[in-house]
Amino acid sequence: MIYPTVIKTTRTILFSSLFLPLGFINAHAESTTLQQAITEAIETNPEVQAAWHNFLSSQANTEQASAEYGPSVDLFADYSVQFRSNYTNKHFDGASGRISLTQMLYDGNRTEYNTEAFKNNELVRYFELLSAVEKTGLDAYIAYQDVLRYRELAILAQKNYNSHKDVQEKILAGVETGFTRGADLEQINGRLALAESNLLTEKANLHDVSARYLRIIGKVPTVEMSNADLESSLLPGSFADVMGVAYEHNANFHAALRNTQAKRSTVQVERAANKPRLDLTAQYGARTYNDNGFDEDVQDGKIALEFRYNLYDHGRTSSAITGAKENVSRAQYLREKACVDMRQTLQIAYNDVQKISDQLPILTQHRDASDMVRTAFADQFAINRRTLLDLLDTEIEYFQAGRAYTNSFYDRNISVAKTLAEMGTLLSKLEITRNGLPNLADLGAEKMEIVPEMMCPLVDVPNMDIAALIPKEPSKFAAPEADNTEGNTYRLEIQFQYNSSAIDPKYSNDIAELARFMEDHPDTVVEIRGHASLEGSEVYNQWLSERRAQAVVDELINTHNIDPNRLSSVGFGETQPLIDAMTAEAHKANRRIESNIKNKE
Repeated sequence: MIYPTVIKTTRTILFSSLFLPLGFINAHAESTTLQQAITEAIETNPEVQAAWHNFLSSQANTEQASAEYGPSVDLFADYSVQFRSNYTNKHFDGASGRISLTQMLYDGNRTEYNTEAFKNNELVRYFELLSAVEKTGLDAYIAYQDVLRYRELAILAQKNYNSHKDVQEKILAGVETGFTRGADLEQINGRLALAESNLLTEKANLHDVSARYLRIIGKVPTVEMSNADLESSLLPGSFADVMGVAYEHNANFHAALRNTQAKRSTVQVERAANKPRLDLTAQYGARTYNDNGFDEDVQDGKIALEFRYNLYDHGRTSSAITGAKENVSRAQYLREKACVDMRQTLQIAYNDVQKISDQLPILTQHRDASDMVRTAFADQFAINRRTLLDLLDTEIEYFQAGRAYTNSFYDRNISVAKTLAEMGTLLSKLEITRNGLPNLADLGAEKMEIVPEMMCPLVDVPNMDIAALIPKEPSKFAAPEADNTEGNTYRLEIQFQYNSSAIDPKYSNDIAELARFMEDHPDTVVEIRGHASLEGSEVYNQWLSERRAQAVVDELINTHNIDPNRLSSVGFGETQPLIDAMTAEAHKANRRIESNIKNKE
């Protein structure tokens, strides 16, 4: 699957001379692009260099293993002084020499599988090299972005400090003229100290990420750095497609696959010891003395087929085979681990891209709104319509809004880069390659087909409903027991205006809670009961209590969509007073709405 390259150069940041004393600004280089920095890193980084030489060493090991197919030619020569007690010529000396050739004809396919194992080990080192290059490219990208990030944050902190300094100078001038209170000066001095502390923190952070840049890329950051933003459109549209690309290109995953193949070949290498071996041997020799020790030129030669077969080795071969099989099992579990690690990294990074992309417009709106409020408050402060505290709070909010946007902007870029790197396509999207890096065809290997058995399950991590995790407040209502025919009665906290049945919205909480109870308990019915005080005429109180009870029923039906068949209302007027008296306390207690809850028949 091929996706169009979208790398958008958004801006060039010129870092002011204010931060030159940090010691991590390269004044001799005019500018650095992202591609230049990453290329420098993957060409010179020690981790990449170590992986490169590890790969070259594995190539030599493969050549050494395949050399066993060829013959071995050995030359032996000596000049000796000898003594033999039973010879006529007991003391003699002379020279001898011999050349021999050994050619393996059959070794139970040991050489074939050994070469195959070393070739797969070479491919393991090759993919480890690719992984080191991709990882270093990602580290370089993050280091580059972090330098830009903390330069922007340091500039924001400097501007915030300058704004507080300007306000302090104005307040100081006002105190000297008696126009401003001394308390305002103390307040701005405290806020200025905080702004200075923030500035020092950002400078320290910039120093640290610049040191990290130096470690990874090998050079200090230049004054001018062009920033190439990685757009989220570089990524596939679904996580399944992301994993599909990763299965094809993730170097760590392919290293684990090749390691499994290598261990399987090693099992066959050990099994070869149970098979015979056949060698063709030839030799030719000459010496300057004969068997009796007298001077004489003697030559001899031989050509032979040598057969060897082990009959007993005390279990060495079977133990070696068992150990090799265990290494295969271990390699398979490491392959599974590489897959689930890859899946986890991609799930986190891909989700971060989506969430931060959703946040950025909101953070932009917050930053712009904070800037407008800050400007408006500054104008109003100048004409004494805003307090100093109002003004300083808007400065802090604007500073924090700017920091939040800047951090999220670079976090989004880095999350895209992490996703691409774990997919194995970061450097290809940036059109960056390491010099001298071969491909599989150069190594005489073919791309491995990824079959389902090699893959880890594609499991989505669901977005959790946080609201559902908030524990619900215990309801004041409860369903009656089965044998309770009278039902449970609860007072609703509703107070009506004098001579009114209109429900004030501020008293709607109990009604809403009753509605939730009825939704959770569909086998209940509710009767709303209205009661009046002893004040006024009995007929009017009866009529008013009925209207108020019906108003609650209407609220449950119209606002909370409760089934009307589960609701009823009744007015008791002044027939059931809680306090039989004509006092204000009695009137307040007697004017009430009650809910009677029963089980459905």
